[in-house]
Amino acid sequence: MRLPPATALALTAFPVALSAAPALAQRVPFERTLDVPPGVAVDVTTLRGKIEVTAGAPGKVVVGGAATVRIGPAVPADALKLAEAFAANPAIEQHGAAVRLTPPADEAQRRAITVNYTLRVPPDTKLVTTSDSGATTVTGVAGPVSTTTQSGAIELRGLGGDVQVRSGSGAVAIDAAGGGSVDVETGSSAIDVTGVRGAVRTVTRSGHTKVRGTAGAPWDVQTGSGAITAAIGGAGDFGLDAVSGSGSVKVHGMQAPGTSTDRAVTIEAARGGPLVRLRSRSGSITLDKTSP
Repeated sequence: MRLPPATALALTAFPVALSAAPALAQRVPFERTLDVPPGVAVDVTTLRGKIEVTAGAPGKVVVGGAATVRIGPAVPADALKLAEAFAANPAIEQHGAAVRLTPPADEAQRRAITVNYTLRVPPDTKLVTTSDSGATTVTGVAGPVSTTTQSGAIELRGLGGDVQVRSGSGAVAIDAAGGGSVDVETGSSAIDVTGVRGAVRTVTRSGHTKVRGTAGAPWDVQTGSGAITAAIGGAGDFGLDAVSGSGSVKVHGMQAPGTSTDRAVTIEAARGGPLVRLRSRSGSITLDKTSP
């Protein structure tokens, strides 16, 4: 019996799909434990891989991760061997209180594998992460954190120090930023900051920006075409300067002297507190002042 052409094509392609499937599971894990002094600085860079960092025990940096074989015509035929070679000798450098993790130095390995890093670091770690497109997650680190990515999402939770984020298009979410300052720039994605008590600076061209916390220091929130939603709690005194080029500006819970129009609200700080500055070129702005 002759099969219809479409059916014959499907059956012909089926073994190819099966032969390709095992390549998706070619993942070679690795783990190393480093003894480090207090105040360690950890710098992590990966090209396409994910970076996940959590706070662990003092005096130890545990570097885990995996080298995963990529799929595509440019991948070398010996990609699995290259992944195994990297996992046997990960790109980890330590010089006293400085630990550095990097992508593969070998060009063939760069084409063959994606490296994901999973770290446990002392709580007081000074952390720097850089990724082209992989997502970054940091939890529980009390030292300063600097994160850069071209297009991967960034999620930071339970931090205690200053935070700096630079992203091309990945969404940024910062929860419980603590008493440190927050400085975020992203090209076109959303920014969500909550639990902040220090200074805030955020810039995005088109993403919706949400900021919630206590205005213990100046806030400067800017977006091009996205909306801004701010919620400020506590009994602290602060001034407000909120302006939208073509969107509405609405303020709830503040009755201090100032000026107000549909697109701009200015309120003076009663006792010389910090200024909260909100700017959107065309999006709406909403601020809620909540009771302590």
